[in-house]
Amino acid sequence: MTRTETRRITHVLAPLPWRNKPALSPREKEHAMPCYLEQRVSVELNMADVPLLISAGSSLGWEHTLNDDVLVFTTPQNQQVSISKGRATLDQRHEALILELKQAYAQTIIQTAAEQFGWTLERVEGAEQELLLTRFS
Repeated sequence: MTRTETRRITHVLAPLPWRNKPALSPREKEHAMPCYLEQRVSVELNMADVPLLISAGSSLGWEHTLNDDVLVFTTPQNQQVSISKGRATLDQRHEALILELKQAYAQTIIQTAAEQFGWTLERVEGAEQELLLTRFS
């Protein structure tokens, strides 16, 4: 006889706040930074496993290159995130990419751990922040 065990994980992935962001008002556009200026931001990452990080980036559809200790992700929109010695460096206007990468990294860790212990991981349809773990024993 086969027994099925099912568990739900909720709120693992935080909602992405920029997805439903309204367009800039004319006043905000007035005060926007000129396009010829480029501000870079550096963010501390607590992600130790490079293969899992590469897998997370690939799950987002990002391409990667690894030169020495520098991992560079390139998005389909040609935005770049450079990661070296635990710090990510990117254009300030693309800072939301870090949140996306962190979410994908968390999901990759959960998926990898689930597979190691014989669980299957599925997204719950209609629930962006919910995952379903199933194990047959």
